[in-house]
Amino acid sequence: MKKERLERKIQKLIAETRQTSEDYEIPETLSLIARTLERIAAELRSPNPNAQSLLEGVGAIGYIVTDHYVLRESPLGAKLLEVLDEIVDQYDPRFRQSSGPNT
Repeated sequence: MKKERLERKIQKLIAETRQTSEDYEIPETLSLIARTLERIAAELRSPNPNAQSLLEGVGAIGYIVTDHYVLRESPLGAKLLEVLDEIVDQYDPRFRQSSGPNT
C-alpha cells in the first residue's frame, strides 16, 4: 500500500538525516527535520492520518530545505523534497490527481 511504502521512505530519510547531520554543518536543523519526519511517520501509522497535521509537517520541512542553499542542492535535500511531494500528492485535496477521463 502507498501509505506503508511512504512510511518506509520516511524511515530511511530519518536515518540518513541523522547520519549526515555533521556533514552539512547544520546538525540542529537536521535534527529538527528528523523529528518532524518522525511526527509525519507516526501520523501515517494512524488508522486515519490527519491530512492537516501531515501537511503542516511537510510545509515546515519544505521551508527549511528550500531556505538552506546547501541542503536544497544536496542529494539529501532532493530526497526530502521528493517525499514531501508524495505526501502532498496523497493528502492535499487541492493536488490529488483525479482518475476521471479528463486527466
